[in-house]
This record gives sequence, C-alpha cells and structure tokens, in this order.
Amino acid sequence: MEYANLHLHSTFSDAQYTPEQLVLLGKSLGYKAIALTDHETDAGFGELKSHAEKEGGIEAVAGIEFYGKYEGRSLHIVCLDHDINNPALRAFVDSRVERYTEYTRKCVEYGKNIGVIQGVTWDDVMTLSGKGAWVCIDSLFNAYRAKHIPIPDNIRQDVFKSPEVTVHYPKHPTAEEVIKIIRGAGGIAILAHPNNQTQYVGGLVEMGLNGIEVSHPEL
Repeated sequence: MEYANLHLHSTFSDAQYTPEQLVLLGKSLGYKAIALTDHETDAGFGELKSHAEKEGGIEAVAGIEFYGKYEGRSLHIVCLDHDINNPALRAFVDSRVERYTEYTRKCVEYGKNIGVIQGVTWDDVMTLSGKGAWVCIDSLFNAYRAKHIPIPDNIRQDVFKSPEVTVHYPKHPTAEEVIKIIRGAGGIAILAHPNNQTQYVGGLVEMGLNGIEVSHPEL
C-alpha cells in the first residue's frame, strides 16, 4: 500500500525544515506524495515541487492551512491541490501574509525595546523566512537557532502574548470565506485536526467543506 502525507509545514511558516528537507525526509519514510500546508501561504510550494521532481519517486501537492472563525472558535482549514495562480486566492494569501508579517514585526520591535529580544534583527528573521513566508514567532526562533543563540524562555509570554502587541493581532476571516476561496481556486477544503470540533462538520459541509483529517490506523 502506498501512502502520502498531506499536512506538513516548513520554514515558510512555523517549522524548522526547508521544503527540500521535507522532500528528502518524506521519500526516506516511503511516502509517494507530500503536501506542503504552511500557515496562510503556499510560497514554499515552488521549492517543494522542484526538489520533488529532481529527487523523483515522490509527488508534490500544493496546500495551505488557513484560519477560519466559526461559531466563536478559530478552526484550521487545509486547502489541497488548488490552482496556485487563482487571482482571488493570490490576493487573499498576500493579504494574510502581509498582515501577520506586520504583526510579527511589531512583536520583534517591542521585544527589542524591552530588552527580551537580543542578538537577532528583523532582517535576520526575514532573510531566513523566504519570500512570501508567513512570518511568526517560529520564524524568530529559527533566526536564533541559525545564530546559535539560546532562545529566551520568556519571549512567548512577555512579548507575543503581551497586551501591547496582541491588540495588533490580525483578525481571522470566517470559515465560510475561507472555504469559498479554496473551492473557488479548485482546491479541496479539509477541516484540520478536528479534535473536539466534529460538531461543526455539518455546518461546514453546507458551506462546501470536502472532508476532515483523521489518523491512519496503520501509521
């Protein structure tokens, strides 16, 4: 039996592996296909596809993991196999990336001003993240690791969760808006890791949801 991993993140959002490393890792584990589903962006898909074609024996699938509000809760909705050039999706992704990048920049500036963030600059963060990346706290952590500087334990609490910056946190779109964008781009809309969320499936299906993530019994 052949397997695929359809939910992976990279340095283009909140993980430490590059798309190239994910291809090599996925192939070593026997996957025949992998999807890069970075938060709010598909900017790393070009690299994933290029390395998959070069490596051979493994297929690259386009993906994005969006946030969507539904009944007062923030859900994660994965988009798979979409048209990466769809104009509406491109505008939506660009807007989400821009807003979150600006929020993270404010966090880094605040952290430097209060002396929590030291030895790492905003340029360091952006250089490592790659063009079009969804820049977040993990992007900052990756910059610390690249410079071999210990990550301060209090960054998350004293900086990213401080009232001074959380007021700038980008509001999430509705789940209905996200599903509409995904389906309009020819993508498959999947409710990600739906633990304690299955009560929402019926309403989401009416909006166009295609499926939910589950754990494979053999993996």
